[in-house]
Amino acid sequence: MLVWGLFTVTLPAWSAHLGHGVAGTWTVREVQCGTGDNPNCTALGDFVSTDLRLTRAHLSMDIDRSVMQTGRSFPAVDVGRDHLFEPGGGKAWIGSSLAAGLGVALLGLWIWWVPIRDGRRRGWSLSLTESRFA
Repeated sequence: MLVWGLFTVTLPAWSAHLGHGVAGTWTVREVQCGTGDNPNCTALGDFVSTDLRLTRAHLSMDIDRSVMQTGRSFPAVDVGRDHLFEPGGGKAWIGSSLAAGLGVALLGLWIWWVPIRDGRRRGWSLSLTESRFA
């Protein structure tokens, strides 16, 4: 799950942050808002690269709900996913990096807590100076 999150969210966001991808314009074509307990909105739109060589339809991009209006255009970076980023990666690279870092820290803690601690209880040695084969 951690690896999946790293490759599907964090790496594309970092790619956009580092200036990789295709720069262009994203135009809102459809806004879908939830009702009741789910007031979130999703905007889908079309992307056209700055040099007009690449066009892609039905892509999403994180934008402020107050500016989600059909026909409105925004600068965007396409890194080859179904989701576009603001130039420079917007805020997506920060949040996904923090989440990935937390996931790696929790994985490290689990590795220490479960297999290594259990191994020590069973008499395993983690010393690099000791040899079990001497």
